Amino acid sequence: MERLAGAGGFGILVLLALTAPALAAAALTGIVVLAVTHYATLLGVPPGNSAAWLLPASYAAAAVIGMGWGLVLKTWRPGVYATIGLGAHAVTGQLTPAQDPPR
Repeated sequence: MERLAGAGGFGILVLLALTAPALAAAALTGIVVLAVTHYATLLGVPPGNSAAWLLPASYAAAAVIGMGWGLVLKTWRPGVYATIGLGAHAVTGQLTPAQDPPR
């Protein structure tokens, strides 16, 4: 269970690096490189253990699968793709709530 705590923290670190402003992104990317390089130490496993490369690789695999699915939606279901990120308004496909017609 302790190994998964390191994996969760690593995921947050990657997300922060991908969404931060440029200077912070550069610094966080450096930290991600260090974390990947020393991931066995973070997990508390011996160097060369499969978990030390499998867990970071799972984030890359999830990113590739997600981007691929996004491309599939954009190509074959553009209506669905257009509603991504609208939250509660995704049902209507509108950025703002529908207005009641005047009486």
